[in-house]
Amino acid sequence: HFNGDMEQTVQESLDIRKSLTLALENNELDVFYQPYVSLKDKRVYGIEALIRWNHPKYGLKGPAFFLEAAEKSGLITSLGSWVIEAACRKAKILGERGIAPPLVSVNVSLVQLADFSFPEMVAEILKKTGLQAESLMLEITETTIIKQSETVFRTAATLREMGVKFAIDNF
Repeated sequence: HFNGDMEQTVQESLDIRKSLTLALENNELDVFYQPYVSLKDKRVYGIEALIRWNHPKYGLKGPAFFLEAAEKSGLITSLGSWVIEAACRKAKILGERGIAPPLVSVNVSLVQLADFSFPEMVAEILKKTGLQAESLMLEITETTIIKQSETVFRTAATLREMGVKFAIDNF
């Protein structure tokens, strides 16, 4: 049975999808970096890229707010490419300055891994930024592993052959 709450939820979802397209164009998205610190020697050994959306109406939001809309609208490809490039560029700069090793971790979705052109896009970004493939770690959820298709398996294998690392997020 349809009710007013359902209408509001649908309207908010449509608003998020429309706004997300503009967010990419209007530079409303940003990447925050969380350091990976060794408990043994307190040394920073890498960083994790965390995307945030400074939404004009809702304020600063994490991916839980917009990831589903990005996947359903097809914007996940553009959004993912943008995040990976920003993270690779930052890791390369930090590594060159000796601030932190150039290991950078980026979360990727099942939709991205199911895209047969994803490894090519990653390779282009690595070439463009000058970051070594071994310095990029893609984080996937255990749900992604469970729902793994042949395409996802081939995509992951191609990326591993390039030297890209994988980690299970929130395990």
